[in-house]
Amino acid sequence: ATSQFSSAIRESYLSNGYVTPVDVLSSSEVSKLLQSYNEWVSSLPDAKLAGDLRFRPHLHLPFINDIVHNERIVSSVQAVLDTPNVLLWSSDFNVKGEQSSGIFSLHQDATYTGLSPAELGVTVWLAVSDNVNEESGCMTFVEGSHVFGQLPHIEGNSEDGSISNECDCESNTHNMLSRKQRVTLDERADTGRNVVASLRAGQASLHHFHLLHKSGPNNSTQPRIGLALRYIAASVKQTKPTREAVTLVSGTLEHDGFDLEPALPLEFNATGNDIEKGRAAHQDSMRRERANYFDTANTVKAYDQS
Repeated sequence: ATSQFSSAIRESYLSNGYVTPVDVLSSSEVSKLLQSYNEWVSSLPDAKLAGDLRFRPHLHLPFINDIVHNERIVSSVQAVLDTPNVLLWSSDFNVKGEQSSGIFSLHQDATYTGLSPAELGVTVWLAVSDNVNEESGCMTFVEGSHVFGQLPHIEGNSEDGSISNECDCESNTHNMLSRKQRVTLDERADTGRNVVASLRAGQASLHHFHLLHKSGPNNSTQPRIGLALRYIAASVKQTKPTREAVTLVSGTLEHDGFDLEPALPLEFNATGNDIEKGRAAHQDSMRRERANYFDTANTVKAYDQS
């Protein structure tokens, strides 16, 4: 049955560029996850998630590290990447507050990563809150667009601020992407069917690093909370100059091009010392990732746009 599942999920992924939905957490498991998240956010200054704390939370939050190693997620990632050797390259909280105008313009996750081959990267997007749908600003995938490979992107505001060809919103001012990047549309980008990837709490989607996708504003009365986990096959290399650190999720390393991040013990067995090491690793990994992510920018743009 496992082999049949792997074959089916990989076939769908290779054909469409995504798989959705995948049931990951039970209702009780995702309720505990949301509670842990809310308790952590309430402990932050002004009870606000901002800046670097949005990124790589698996390094210092045990309840996120457990999700990174969740068996259903890892087996799905192994299936679509067709390898037992999997690394976590990055993770981030993807949150839109209630009645938020924030959007993500049409883009590809591979842009600026420097990872090669990018075809062996996949983003897992887990719904932490319930009713992640079109009203609350869920993702929309352009089916099959991953086959085009890396497409050109432009950055910042267009001359009139309009991005009407990428998103149903009035101004790029609300673009939550760090470099406000958006794909330069051509006839190929209009050929795929737009698929609204609605998710219930505890469900996830997987999408190819080259798949075109976007999301609109949250017009609902509840925050839309997601966790994005960006996995790569262990054969993938970083082509940018700064050496990065990754988390070994399954199998073994296949080259020495990455440093390994310290892994928190699973199932909430982390000690205070483990978490302190994780916080230090978080600062170090963020410095490395930022150096590579912004190395082509004329000016360093705000890392957190929310």
